[in-house]
Amino acid sequence: MNASVLLLLLFIATVCSAADDPIVTDRPDSAAIVPPGSIQIETLWEYLKERHGEGHWWLAPNLLVRHGLTRRAELRVEAPGWSWASDGARESGDVSIGGKIRLSGDDARIPHALTFFATLPSGSERESEGRSDYGAWLAAERDVGGIYLLVNAGASRLYRENSRRWNGILWLSVGGALRSGMAWYGELYADFPEGSRWQPMMTWGVSLAVGSRTQWDLFAGRGLDGTGPSLLAGIGYGVRFD
Repeated sequence: MNASVLLLLLFIATVCSAADDPIVTDRPDSAAIVPPGSIQIETLWEYLKERHGEGHWWLAPNLLVRHGLTRRAELRVEAPGWSWASDGARESGDVSIGGKIRLSGDDARIPHALTFFATLPSGSERESEGRSDYGAWLAAERDVGGIYLLVNAGASRLYRENSRRWNGILWLSVGGALRSGMAWYGELYADFPEGSRWQPMMTWGVSLAVGSRTQWDLFAGRGLDGTGPSLLAGIGYGVRFD
């Protein structure tokens, strides 16, 4: 995604600032569904510094496109984009196609939804092994006195080193409002690769809604197990077209 496309999205988002329902992005992942007929674009630019002097990476644009099909279902297409290493290496990840189905009613105390995906072997040779990965996770959230609690748990089946392996998924999130249109959030998330140690990460961020269809967020964090990144930081942008 080049600069001219991003400027066009910003312009359209400013013009279309009025909407009945405020935008809800999947950072952090939630049980919310994009309204029927709407298209929501979420993108992310990220910096990651490896531990022990192993270098650093830039990742962009990490693009997620969501299309509301019904009040309870959405279509999702995700392209992780490119990563650039400090040594000049450049890699791209696989595109994935999936969906989200809301399992709870509109007035449920604990809204919950199921997200699922399958990748297309479309990335660079180092990142893609020519086989599809697939998985699913369940999101459940609860508002407790203005503080929201969110849990995502599931599993994926990945093709790595010429064999299929399970990978557990767990995200724990907490957040709340700072003032009108601004909120804070924290995330503890981890993968549990089959045959390997778990890989916990912690991030903290703030989000800013511009109108009701546009949202920015800033975040920073690090790995917690001594082998993950010593620093990660990024900026996210989301816009919805009704």
